[in-house]
Amino acid sequence: MRLFIAINLCEKVKLKLIEAQNYLKKYSVYGNFTAPENLHLTLVFLGEIENGQIDEIRNAIDKISIKPFKICINALGRFKKDGGDIWWLGIKHSPSLIKLQKELLINLQEIGFNFSDKFSPHITIARQTSLRKDFDKDSFNNNFGNVYSEVNKISLMESTKPMDKIIYTEVYSKILT
Repeated sequence: MRLFIAINLCEKVKLKLIEAQNYLKKYSVYGNFTAPENLHLTLVFLGEIENGQIDEIRNAIDKISIKPFKICINALGRFKKDGGDIWWLGIKHSPSLIKLQKELLINLQEIGFNFSDKFSPHITIARQTSLRKDFDKDSFNNNFGNVYSEVNKISLMESTKPMDKIIYTEVYSKILT
C-alpha cells in the first residue's frame, strides 16, 4: 500500500482552491490540475507500506495530542521542473501545524520510520504545468490569499492509480480533541 498522512480539507475550502485552480488554468499553456477530491495537505509521506505495519501507524497517529487549530492558506509558489512546474498554495507559519507534524515524525520514528526534518507545508494544485508569460503572481495572491481552514482531523490515506487516475482513500482517521 502507498500511504501518507494528511489533513483533508472541507468542501468550503476546496471550493476556494478550485477557484484558484481555475484562475491558474486561464493562464496555463498546459497542465495537470489536482482533482478537487484529492486536494489535501500532506503531513508525512510514508511510501510503500506492508499491511502488517498499518496497526503500528494507526497507534502512532492515535498518540497525537494536539487540539484543533486553524491554518491560513496564503501564497502561490512553485517547484520548477523539466516538463512543467508543480504549483502549490503555501501555508502561513503555524506553530500548531509544525508541532503536529513533529509529533507524527517522533511517533513514527519510534516504530522504525526515518524521515528528513524538512517540512514545507503546501497544497499541490497543479503538476507538469507551464503558465503564460502574462501570468501575474501578485494579482493571483491578492485574489486568493488568506483562506482559513479548521484542522480537527488527520487522516491516513492510501494512494492508488487505477486506469491512470490518482485516487486517495482514507484508511484511518483521528479526530483532534
